[in-house]
Amino acid sequence: MNDVSGFARAVRGIVLVLLTLVVLFAATVAAYRWRGPTEVQRDALASMQQRAPPQKGVNAFPLLWYMRYDVPDGELNARMAAEVEDAKDRLARGSEPFIPEPAARRLEEAAGDASPLCDSDMAGCLDKVAADPRSIREALAAFPTLRAREAAFEEADFYWSAFPADYRVALPFANPGAAPRIWLSASALQYVEGDRQGALANVCRNIGTWRRLRHGTNSLIVSMAAMREADSGLRLFGEMLAALPGAEDVPRECSDALGPVDQRSSVGS
Repeated sequence: MNDVSGFARAVRGIVLVLLTLVVLFAATVAAYRWRGPTEVQRDALASMQQRAPPQKGVNAFPLLWYMRYDVPDGELNARMAAEVEDAKDRLARGSEPFIPEPAARRLEEAAGDASPLCDSDMAGCLDKVAADPRSIREALAAFPTLRAREAAFEEADFYWSAFPADYRVALPFANPGAAPRIWLSASALQYVEGDRQGALANVCRNIGTWRRLRHGTNSLIVSMAAMREADSGLRLFGEMLAALPGAEDVPRECSDALGPVDQRSSVGS
């Protein structure tokens, strides 16, 4: 009997603690909503809102935002501008906090199996592809749109989100999904199949683009992601160089990609 009574008291104690935590959490949220952002937070927000986008060049954000979605290339910028305006309208109407999502139908291939491909964080991509090029070729065939969009990506000069800087809007991240892995694996396959110069040029253009985006962005998350993707490309580039016959030169794209970052656009402060 005493054991049952002790167990009941323990359960009541746990329930009381949980209820207290819930009440404290609700009180904290209510107090924050009543008070609003602090002065420091308002200053930081104002600083973010004053930053100007680059004055010229190609913005990678729309392409990466719709990378996994069925949006024609010619409609990217217009669709992006419409989504930004919709977010501004929601804020003007006093919207609750929200997370922007691409307003488009997702590509069927975006759900494809990318597991046979090289991972962005792995070493030995070239060896993996050389061990079974047929499997890599078949895996890549499932992503025709994502693979083709690399050419447009490599024309990008910067990554700049035009979504309003507001505490009610979760910072949107244009997630390209498996696209970087697809591009990396395609370059490795091209090299293995004998087009070493073309593969080197491709991977170097990709590295150069990620390096530009790393320096031309208003997103810390993208800056870190771009560093990772550039590192992945550099790792594969090193593997290609190690296997390159001594008599072959490295294409000009590689010296361009590995030199000082050519910020082809002017980023406002």
